[in-house]
Amino acid sequence: MPPSSEASSDAEAGTHIKWTNRRRASPVGEWLRVAVFTANTARVALLAALAPFVCMRFNLTGHTFDPSILSLLIATPAAFLISAAFQRREHALHNLSELRAVAVSLHRAFGLYGSPEQAAAGQRAVQGTFSSFSRHLRSYEPESLEATYRHMQTVSWTIERMRLDPTDSSRPQVETIIGRQLFDERSLMRLIEALRLVRSFRTPAILRGFLLSSCTVLPIIQAPNFAHELHHTDVFWAPLALSVLFAVANATLVNIQAVMEDPFDGDTADDISLILFEPNWAFWTDHPVQVGVQQHAAHGKKQVEERKSREGTNTA
Repeated sequence: MPPSSEASSDAEAGTHIKWTNRRRASPVGEWLRVAVFTANTARVALLAALAPFVCMRFNLTGHTFDPSILSLLIATPAAFLISAAFQRREHALHNLSELRAVAVSLHRAFGLYGSPEQAAAGQRAVQGTFSSFSRHLRSYEPESLEATYRHMQTVSWTIERMRLDPTDSSRPQVETIIGRQLFDERSLMRLIEALRLVRSFRTPAILRGFLLSSCTVLPIIQAPNFAHELHHTDVFWAPLALSVLFAVANATLVNIQAVMEDPFDGDTADDISLILFEPNWAFWTDHPVQVGVQQHAAHGKKQVEERKSREGTNTA
């Protein structure tokens, strides 16, 4: 029997992670979608198919070089740029995991050591910081970044209020508590700026321009060689297929590098889904320090009463 909606919502509130069932795309299907069936690949394949016929028409043929060697001029830099884009994605994942941990730590500290008003203000500010910055990473809107900084100011003000007006339970250790919160606040700002750099700066335009222009010009440069092969072979389609294959392979590498540039834009199945990094804030909204202090006081009172009872029994 399926659980009721109330039970499922209660279970979700008591779970730290928002579990979602995501169906991963097929690797081959995703490669075909983002790298093969694109306008850039179609343009290059058309050039590779037509250029040899144009060279045959004007008797521009030659076979003094190997097309595979010339293809390395694209394949080698494209491989390095793909590796750089992959490392950028890994840095983004690492920074996002730290950002999530620091946000949860701050959120938890406000609930543990602040008064109900301080806890509510601080936790709302932490949630607003995380959600606003996640929206900025997805859309790159300046408004969401401004909202992120406003929420960060509220976090700073709430920490200062906790320092000036601590609760009775946190007063003995207020310096340690505030010091940890200030460290988490600084870490939160540092990670936000680090992720902004990952989002803002990509492969230099000069290198991207070299790859795109080389990918377009290469089928034309190789055309005289394939025109010579077309003129001296009985298998008419083989040189033509080889010309298209070289062009499409290089265009695929260029397309892969292009879609890996931004790990947050969601144009591929491998991009980072920020929804998966959103903590379940309901899991951290209690004030267990206050409850713990009351339980500890009740337990101590009970121990004192038991000790007095034993002393009275021994005296009698």
